[in-house]
Amino acid sequence: MKIDGQCHCGRVGYQADIDPGKVSICHCTDCQTLTGSPYRVTVICSADQVRLTSGTPKIYAKTGDNGRTRFQHFCAECGSPLFTAATAGQMIGASAGAAFASAIN
Repeated sequence: MKIDGQCHCGRVGYQADIDPGKVSICHCTDCQTLTGSPYRVTVICSADQVRLTSGTPKIYAKTGDNGRTRFQHFCAECGSPLFTAATAGQMIGASAGAAFASAIN
């Protein structure tokens, strides 16, 4: 499924080819803190399936309670979480809010 996604303010946009069957829900404390909700919903895809169409996300590294470091990609203007990745070029978790909102509008 091809989608167009973007942050809340629209500065960072992307296109991706995703499999809706690869939606992941995480309820660890890091994901709860990041989203301000009981869980974070992402769709897992390969980095080569995502193409930025506008803007450049900011990135920071965060080591979770499980000891694994994840690189969080977000919009520097509005703060919207966009992607998470273990390392460059690996599988990416695209924020389902940013991705699926465009698919249903």
